Amino acid sequence: MILEIANIKFNMVDVEPGKHIVRATYRDYIRNGIETDVDIKVTSDEIDKAKTEFDIADDGVGVETAAIRKIYETLPDFDAFVMHAASLSVDGKAYAFSAASGTGKSTHMNLWMRKFEGRCRVVNGDRTIFRRDGEGRLLACGSPWCGKEKWQSDIMVPLQGICYIERGSVNKVRRLDAPEASAKLLNSTLIPGDAGQLVKLMKLMDWVANHVPVFVAEVNMEPEAADVVYEAMK
Repeated sequence: MILEIANIKFNMVDVEPGKHIVRATYRDYIRNGIETDVDIKVTSDEIDKAKTEFDIADDGVGVETAAIRKIYETLPDFDAFVMHAASLSVDGKAYAFSAASGTGKSTHMNLWMRKFEGRCRVVNGDRTIFRRDGEGRLLACGSPWCGKEKWQSDIMVPLQGICYIERGSVNKVRRLDAPEASAKLLNSTLIPGDAGQLVKLMKLMDWVANHVPVFVAEVNMEPEAADVVYEAMK
């Protein structure tokens, strides 16, 4: 199976439709008869590790889970990384939101979708891929790993900013300096086990922290929360 995500063509050597469990949203990313950029092949040790870590009994799901992790760890080779963040596009610019589980990331996304109805499109609801392009822009890219709401689109949109959502009684937003932003970003992505890949990722995170606005927003989940955050990020 070949997946194209963030304009990277992955040859999923060990994952085949019909042989292993394949998420329905993969259909938007499956390609046929094209040249690939990298082979994604998993070892038995990697499969066993995935099954143990996530308490997986099914061999096919174990293979798929290990292959997904291998994709994530390969991304820095392509100036890209995965982030636990939802993202949407408004008027051709992407806005990304990260939050601790249960904080209200999906609720905040819903506020934006209502506010910008007709002007916005979801990029991804849970695991956005970000990739730096040749023009020095960071792009928010759709992926099949999109959370329980199944929000995803196979699109790539220039990123306007990243915002960490926290609960608060009063809506307020502050922009982070580069060191604080870099630390936040590293805590929101998958850290590769390979030292060389980790060096690439840290260099990319440093670039992002210095070139992309990163914010923390305390919000109360009322409709005006979307107004406050948008005004700070636009």
